[in-house]
Amino acid sequence: MVPDRIQRKTIRGRITLAAALLALAPLACQSAMEEAADAAPRASSWLYVWAGAENPEDSDFLAVIDADSAS
Repeated sequence: MVPDRIQRKTIRGRITLAAALLALAPLACQSAMEEAADAAPRASSWLYVWAGAENPEDSDFLAVIDADSAS
């Protein structure tokens, strides 16, 4: 059997580690969110329209439309 003082020390260490991880988690999430915001895609002026045929023998339809009002 493990002596009580060693067992208490191990439990205390695990609790300390868990508390430290919980304290640092928001910082890691904030950093990841900032990176994601920086890498966010720009608005596109292309509109993709797809229509699938019900009958497998018919063709599907895909259109790419320039939706930029300035063009």
